[in-house]
Amino acid sequence: MDTDTPLVADTRARLEARRGDWPRVARDAGVSYSWLCKFAVGTIANPGANHLHALRGVLLQPIAARGEAAA
Repeated sequence: MDTDTPLVADTRARLEARRGDWPRVARDAGVSYSWLCKFAVGTIANPGANHLHALRGVLLQPIAARGEAAA
């Protein structure tokens, strides 16, 4: 999608880097897995500020802060 803002494009890139972790990302961000998949492929023209903010909050957290450190 050519109309992506840098913020949306950066969020999509960060999400793509976490592809295997999408169910957890969706849960932690409080968005549905379906929404997250549609956002990732660009079918959502306007993701909404609240959803985007929540998603970025999860994607910007260090792994240890998410409680995923090796036990």
